[in-house]
Amino acid sequence: MKLVVNIPTYNEKDNIAEIIKLVLAQAKKMPGVDLHVLVSDSHSPDGTGDVVKKLTKTNPKIHYLDVKERGLGIGIIKGHRYAVDRLKAD
Repeated sequence: MKLVVNIPTYNEKDNIAEIIKLVLAQAKKMPGVDLHVLVSDSHSPDGTGDVVKKLTKTNPKIHYLDVKERGLGIGIIKGHRYAVDRLKAD
């Protein structure tokens, strides 16, 4: 089973790496689950996207989606669609 945790963000540069690390650390508690993280960022001006893009280069379980519009709801919806359609989440 492939599980994608969608994290909608805006200006989370200072803590996004730690959040991703904590989420992925839960994989050891879920045998049989292929755990991934998708950061659906609302085009943060603080560099959140740069931090996540750097992490995606070293960890294939981390994914980045640049959501041009701002808002929690749009980040959740676009992230969910991306996870199902592109990442093939169950």
